[in-house]
Amino acid sequence: MVAFNRTASNWGRLLTAFVCMAVVVLGVLPGQVAADPSPPEERYAAIVADADTGEILYARHADERRFPASITKVMTLYLVFEALESGRIDKDDMITVSANAASQPPSKLGIAAGRKISVDDAIRSLAVRSANDMAVALAEHVGGSEARFAEQMTRKARDLGMAETRYMNPHGLPNRQHVSSARDIAILSIAVRRDFPQYYSYFGQRRWTWEGRTYNNTNGLLHYMQGVDGLKTGFTRASGYNLTTSATRNGKHLVAVVLGGRSTQTRNSHVAELLETGFKAVRMRADGGSVEQAGQLFPAASDNTPRVLRVSLSAPSPDAGRAVERPTGKRGDWRIQVGAFRDSEVASEWLGQVGRRFREQIGDTEGMIVPSAAGWHQARYVGFAREEASAACQALEAARVPCLVVSPG
Repeated sequence: MVAFNRTASNWGRLLTAFVCMAVVVLGVLPGQVAADPSPPEERYAAIVADADTGEILYARHADERRFPASITKVMTLYLVFEALESGRIDKDDMITVSANAASQPPSKLGIAAGRKISVDDAIRSLAVRSANDMAVALAEHVGGSEARFAEQMTRKARDLGMAETRYMNPHGLPNRQHVSSARDIAILSIAVRRDFPQYYSYFGQRRWTWEGRTYNNTNGLLHYMQGVDGLKTGFTRASGYNLTTSATRNGKHLVAVVLGGRSTQTRNSHVAELLETGFKAVRMRADGGSVEQAGQLFPAASDNTPRVLRVSLSAPSPDAGRAVERPTGKRGDWRIQVGAFRDSEVASEWLGQVGRRFREQIGDTEGMIVPSAAGWHQARYVGFAREEASAACQALEAARVPCLVVSPG
């Protein structure tokens, strides 16, 4: 027994020495050992979705929790846009940079504590430069403190239907509890474009000049891929190379998310390939192809049965928006058509999403799916007066939702 204890003790000292050597050689701090990055195959996740219908065209590990890294800043900006829209802040407001904000690690603008920057420039620094110091500055300006703002981010994620997401900070720097998923990031990417089209162009800005220095957007696809209009990159050692990207071609809007890439170049190439294949897939679907046939176009098999991406409505701010007179009941036989789909499940889901988002305009009219002789499932609301149907379509089209007024005949 004594010999065994001595051997065990020697083994313990040897193991401790080995770990210490690993810490020195690999440059890993003791507190970071538990947060070491997973092998690349365990970090990878991807999803491609039709942003107009919510139809998932491709998915791999899309519901597995991952570290979002700086993609976090999309939610930070979502809350900033919400504050702008409600009038709680203004783009010309000047933010005083706190010591907490100034102390954040790169990437950053490097503004000294006590200096000021406008809300508009701070937004651009997040969208283009991915500045961690300005993420904290905006969080403190909107939420009062970084911790309170992070709580607001998580609540907003729940409002939008992001089931796997929890935010601990506004920038995405490493924290083991700060997690999301490819599906949740796709939901957020669609929601920010849907809910704030007036501010969405920030994500598409290719370069930004501040105090004599020009910064290129970290999303390389903006610079060379047709139709790409946003959104955000991210990288930490634990997350790998992340990217959520939005692109529009010929009236079709797709979102692609890749997490856990091995390098910037391979990640960008993979996202570009997924988007190109995604546009082929939506064309195939429009020509009558099934979801399964469209899925076969992708470089690897999707690991889940095709489903609809559910993007919930965000709970509006109490003073956001203006009151709109809504129909109180069926006033006529006029209808509006908000889409036509080959898949009846997709048509039903889209009908529900439009009804929830535009409940002021839809009112108490009746939603229905009308099959056509050509095999389409037409998503319609019936029970409008003529003027109400026209006004509802105008509101939907202003928000980039296709709409057609259908007469009683």
